[in-house]
This record gives sequence, C-alpha cells and structure tokens, in this order.
Amino acid sequence: RMLLFEAGTEGCIQEEVEIEKWEHPDQLWNMEIPSGFVAIGEEKIREDFPYDDPPEIVLYSEKEEAWITMQVFDKELKREETEEAGEAVRKLMDDTYPQHEMTPVYCFDEGEIPIAWFAMIMEERKEEHVKGVFALQNPSSRLALLTFTYPKEEKDKWRAVLCAMFSTIEEGTKET
Repeated sequence: RMLLFEAGTEGCIQEEVEIEKWEHPDQLWNMEIPSGFVAIGEEKIREDFPYDDPPEIVLYSEKEEAWITMQVFDKELKREETEEAGEAVRKLMDDTYPQHEMTPVYCFDEGEIPIAWFAMIMEERKEEHVKGVFALQNPSSRLALLTFTYPKEEKDKWRAVLCAMFSTIEEGTKET
C-alpha cells in the first residue's frame, strides 16, 4: 500500500487516498488502484449492467460512489494504434449517448503501456465516466478497456487517481 494523497500534508486539499496493487484474475495485466475497491460477483454484474457483453470485472468503492470496470475484447490492437482506437471508442460513445458532453481524447504515455482516454460528463446523474483504451500484447495484441465512474464534483480527486493508475498499468505474466 502507498499513499497517493496524505490528509494533513501542507498544501494538500485532497482527502487521503491509499493505493494498492491489483492483478487481473487471468494475469493479463496489473496496476495500482485505490484501496477499498472490491470485485463484485457475476450475478451483481448482470444486475448492475443488464445488457449484452457486460464488463468482465467490476470493482466498487466501499460506499459504491465510484466504480471501475475492465474488459478485454477479441479485437486486435497494436500499441501504435492506441490513439486511433480511443478516438473510435469516443465516436461510438458520442453517437450512442449524444446527450452527454465528451472531452477530447487524451494520450497518456507516462507508464509502460500508452492509454488513450476521454471523459463523458453525465450531468443528469452528476457523474463523470472515463474510458481508457489500451493494447495488451501478451498473450496476443488485444484491445483492453478500463472505465472509471465517479461523482462529478470529485473529478479533480479522481482524475489525479486515474493518472496514477494509468502510470502503473503493466503487462501480466499470462503466456500463450
């Protein structure tokens, strides 16, 4: 465990956030996530995401005010195509949810794996929903999608946490 923000530190206006290592159940990748996020079972995933092809993994914060979803798709994606894939996902979301404001696609390349991400601002739900697209190379080149949804009024805190998470994403040890 490591402190990302420490309450009481001079100049820090964020509440304390601890992060800890999380590993994909199939060893596809690992990363640091905020402490206190826990995986929910398949039944609750189907209940909370009642559509075809729900996320494989859903982690909820203790109070369930924020959650992370993860999915790996059977679609080839090379690392150099990450930004283009992020733009395609953003266009799909914009076409599907025209009522929500979308940020431009940003490229995060400070970690081992480059990530293209954007935020969807859902005013009526008072939430911000970030989608991060990246390429996993092991065991094969595939598109991975990580989403992070949190209260809109806490976007400064969660976006900083998200960048810390992105910087720690690493390939797992799964072999073909």
